[in-house]
Amino acid sequence: MENNEIKTENGYDLGTFNFLKTGWWIWHVIAIAAVFYIGYLFGGNVF
Repeated sequence: MENNEIKTENGYDLGTFNFLKTGWWIWHVIAIAAVFYIGYLFGGNVF
């Protein structure tokens, strides 16, 4: 198994582009879909 974790004084260093991994994309797709769904549900009540 490959060990890419870098331990620093303040905790784990996530690296420069670590935020572009799969979990980041999945979380944001779900969050954006949820925002649009909530807008769809409550959009008529606002206007």
